[in-house]
Amino acid sequence: MCNERNVKFGTVPLDLGNDNGAMIAWTGILWYKKDMNIIDGINPYWRPEDIEYKI
Repeated sequence: MCNERNVKFGTVPLDLGNDNGAMIAWTGILWYKKDMNIIDGINPYWRPEDIEYKI
């Protein structure tokens, strides 16, 4: 899927990987740094193949 969309796969740092709150916070930091404001557009039924990626 990543190759098809020309995006890089990543994971959270291991010291944060066992704490869901820390993983959510880390994702928020990354989104903030990329200026990704999707709070108004959260869809609990999203499909990875439907996401439009900014590179």
